[in-house]
Amino acid sequence: MFARRCASLALGLVPCLAMALEVQFTVEEPIGAERKHEVVSGGIPFEEGKYKDPAAFSLYDGAKEIPVQISPMVKYPDGSFHWGLVSFPVQMTAKSKKTFTLKDTAGKAKPDNPVEVKENGDVVEVSNGLVSFAVNKANFTGFEWIKLKDKEVFKAAKAGLVASGKSAGGKPIEFSYYYRGPVRTTLYIKGKYGDLKTPTFAMAITLNAGEQAIHIAHNLRNASVNSPKTKVGAPDICLAVAAGELQAGQSGNGGGKAPGFGWLTFTGSADLLVFMQHGGPGNNGSYKADVANGELAVHLSPSGADFDIAEGAHKATDITLAFNGSMSKEALSERLHALAQASYLSTYDGFGVGRGWGSLEDETETYKKADWKEAGNPKKFPNSKVDPNVYCNWFEAHATSECDHLQGLVFGYVRTGQRGFLDQANGWARYWRTFLLWRSDEFVYGKEGRWNVPKWGTARCCTEGCHFYGVGIFNYALLTGDIDALEGAYDWAEMAGVAWYGPYAGKKPGDSISDYGSRGFSRSYLAVARAYDVARDKQRLDLLLHYVGMATKARGRDPRGFTTGWSGSNPGAASGRFKDKAALEKIIQDEKIEIAGKMVKHPKYGDYQPMSASSWPEAMESMANYMAYEALKDSPDPVCQLAAEDAMDYCIAESQLGLRYIFDTKANCVFYYMAMDYPLPDDAGGGSNDSWYTKWWPNTMAYGYKLTGEKAFHGRMLEMLWWGLARDYVNPPRTPQGEAPTYSRVEGNTKGDWMTPSAFAFGMGARPKKNEAPPAAIADLKAESSAGGKVELSWTAPKPAGDSKLMRYQVKWAKQPMCDYIMTTEEYRNHFKNGKLDVTYWNMASNVTGEPVPAAAGKAEKCTVEAPAGSKLYFAVRTFDTDHNRSTLSNIAEVDVK
Repeated sequence: MFARRCASLALGLVPCLAMALEVQFTVEEPIGAERKHEVVSGGIPFEEGKYKDPAAFSLYDGAKEIPVQISPMVKYPDGSFHWGLVSFPVQMTAKSKKTFTLKDTAGKAKPDNPVEVKENGDVVEVSNGLVSFAVNKANFTGFEWIKLKDKEVFKAAKAGLVASGKSAGGKPIEFSYYYRGPVRTTLYIKGKYGDLKTPTFAMAITLNAGEQAIHIAHNLRNASVNSPKTKVGAPDICLAVAAGELQAGQSGNGGGKAPGFGWLTFTGSADLLVFMQHGGPGNNGSYKADVANGELAVHLSPSGADFDIAEGAHKATDITLAFNGSMSKEALSERLHALAQASYLSTYDGFGVGRGWGSLEDETETYKKADWKEAGNPKKFPNSKVDPNVYCNWFEAHATSECDHLQGLVFGYVRTGQRGFLDQANGWARYWRTFLLWRSDEFVYGKEGRWNVPKWGTARCCTEGCHFYGVGIFNYALLTGDIDALEGAYDWAEMAGVAWYGPYAGKKPGDSISDYGSRGFSRSYLAVARAYDVARDKQRLDLLLHYVGMATKARGRDPRGFTTGWSGSNPGAASGRFKDKAALEKIIQDEKIEIAGKMVKHPKYGDYQPMSASSWPEAMESMANYMAYEALKDSPDPVCQLAAEDAMDYCIAESQLGLRYIFDTKANCVFYYMAMDYPLPDDAGGGSNDSWYTKWWPNTMAYGYKLTGEKAFHGRMLEMLWWGLARDYVNPPRTPQGEAPTYSRVEGNTKGDWMTPSAFAFGMGARPKKNEAPPAAIADLKAESSAGGKVELSWTAPKPAGDSKLMRYQVKWAKQPMCDYIMTTEEYRNHFKNGKLDVTYWNMASNVTGEPVPAAAGKAEKCTVEAPAGSKLYFAVRTFDTDHNRSTLSNIAEVDVK
C-alpha cells in the first residue's frame, strides 16, 4: 500500500484520506557474488508537500527494522521532498532477492559502523570506524590521509590530483555535502588544476556505513565558458604510501575492445583492490594504477596516453578503493540497487510520459482486458540479461538514433525489474553525460555563453535538436542518485534554450518552428518539459513556458493536430507520396486542378498549399505537451494555467489526429509522412507506412482517452499497441490476431525503444475509467459586453453523469464561430476556401482564466472575461467531471466586444 494522491485544487477538490506510506523495495544480487556488508541505494519520488524531515521514515526487512537514510535529491518549491535517495545496509547471499518496506514512521534502528563527519577548521574528516579519510575544504589538493581504523595507510601526495603537469589546489569552486548521514555521506568537490582554465574537475567521494571502501566518482571537465578542445596529459589521482611498501598484484578488465571496467590488486602496506570504470569515447581498456617513488597513482586516461577532451565534454572515471578483501571485483562490477515498486513510482512521477504509466503486470492486464490469448505468457516477455561490461565508446547518433534509448532502458528496468536493462542504462548514461550532451559547467548555457555546436550532428547534439533526447538521463539520475548525470540532464535542457527553437536563438512564440515541422523541436521540448517537471524552479519554468508557446502558437500549426513541415509542403513532394500515379492524375483532371508552384488551384476551393505532416514527431510532441500540462496544471499562476490548457488542447488534437488521419486502416500502420490537402482539401495519406512508426502512438491515444474519456481513443490505442508490437516495420505479424503480441521491449540498436511510447498506454489499458460518460453539454451560454473589453458570460450548471461530480469549466473565445474537431472530409470542405477555414477549431481558440468552480446542477454560473475590444467574438464552454470526462461543446455565444 502507499499514499494515494488527491486530485489537485486546480482540478477541483476531491477529499481523500491520506494513507500510511508503505513502499516495497526489491534488492536482487545479480551476478553470484556474496555481499557481506554493502550499502544499497535507490531513488523514489514523494507526494508534493508531504515530507520535509528525512528522519520521518523507517525500513523493515519483514518484521525487523533496519537502518535507513533518506537523502533529498530534488525538492518542491515549498521545501518538501520531490525525489529522495533511499540508502540502507544489506547482507545478501549470491543470487538472492529480498524485499524491504519503507514506512513514514520515524525509525529507531542505527547502522553498525555509522558514518560520522568532523570538521577541524578547514579539514573535514569522514569516518565509519573502519575506514576514514580527510580533505581540506579551503585548499583541496586531494586526500589529506586515508586510515584503516587508527592506522594511516595513505597520506597526502606531493600532488594529489594532477593533469597536464598541473596540480589541484586552492579554494574549490564548490564544496558541499551532497548526501550526508550515518548510512551514506558523499562530499562533492569541484576545482581547478593550478592556473589551467581547462580541464577542471568534479569529484564525489562517498563513504558508507560498515564498508571498508571509499567510492570516488571523478570527472575531468572541459565545459567552462568558451573552452575549446583541450589536450590532457597524464591525469592522475595520487596517494602517498604512509609506511612500508605497496606491491602490485593481479589485474584485469571486463574484456573486449572497450571493457566496461578494470581492476588491480595491491598488497604490502595495504590489502587493496582498485576497481575502475571509465566513461566517454577513447576507452581501449586502459585501467591502470601503479606505485612509484612511494606513491600510488590511479591513472584516469581511458587510453593510457594523452587525449583530447572535446569542447563541452567530460571524461569520467569511477573508482573504488576496497580494503582487506571486503568487496570482490564481481560485486563492484554489479553494485546492488534498491528498486521501488513500479506502482508507487508511477503514482508520483511520470518519467517523461505521465503519471499512471504501466508495469509489466499492467501490460498483461491490458492484454487480458482486450481478450487477447496468451496474455501473461513468459515467452513473450522481454529478457534483458545481466551484463556488467556494457560500454558505449561512440555511435553515429544522427544516423542511427531514433529514440531516447536511455529512457527506454530505464523503463525496461522499472517495469520488469530485469537487471540487464539497468546494466545497459549504466553504460549508456556514461556516454550521455560525458560526450553526447554539451555540458555547461558553472554557467547557464545561452545566457552566459554557448558552444560552437553544429547545425547537424553526428555523435553529439546539434542546434536543430537532431536525433537526441534528454528525458532518460533525468530518469536514470533520479533512480540511481548519480550526481553528474543529474547535472548533465539539466545541461541538456539548458541547451534547448539555444537550439533553433529556443529564446537564445532569437525565437519567440508565433514563429515558425522549422522547415521540418515538429521533428527536432519535439526532442528539445521533451527535455525542457522534463527539466521543469523535476526542478520546479523559475529558470526551467521560463524555458518551458517558451516551449509551450512555441508549440501551441507556432506558425504552421494545423488545427487537425500537427505542425506543418514546410520543406514537404508543395504539390511535388505531395505527389511523390502517391503510389498510384494514374489515379492521382485522374483526380487532377476530373477536378480541373491546376498546379502553380507551391499552390493548388481548384475551381471550388480556391488556391491552397498542400501541407506535410510527419507521424512520429507529433507523437513525441504529444508526450511533451502532456508532460507540460501535468507539470503546470496545479499552478496558481494564471500564466501557467493558460499554458497548461493550451498544451492539453494541443495534446488532445494530436490524439484526434491519430484517430482521424494518421493510422492507415487498410495497412494497419501509421504513415511515415503524410501529404495533407492534396490533391483536394482534407485528403490525407500517401507515402510509406510501417509498424515501426505505429509503435510511437499508443501513449498519444491514451492521452486523448485520459483527458476526455472518449472511448474511441481507447479503442485506437489498443489497435496501435497490437499492430505496433506484433510486427517489425512492414513484416507480417509474428503472432495471429486475437493473441497477445510480443511484449514491449528495447532492442539492441538505438532505434528500438518500444517501452517508452507504450508505457502510459498500459497504465490506461490496465486501469480504464470506471465512468466514461461525460457531463451534459451547456446549452444556454449567453455573452454580454461591458466597457473596457470585458465580457459577462452566464450559463446554467449542467448535470454530471453517474456518480461523478463536476470538476471544472473551460471557457474559450475565437474571432470566428467555434467548432469541435471535424471528423468528416465533407464537413471540412464545407468550411474550406483559399487555404483557410471559416470556423475555428476548439483546440485553436483562446483559453481564459478565472472560470468559477462548478456549482450544483441547475445553479446559475457567471464568469467575467477580458477580451480584445472592438471586435466580434465567439465564446463557448466545456465541462470536465472528476473522472476528467469532457462534455461536448456548448452553444456558441456571439458578442460585439466594446
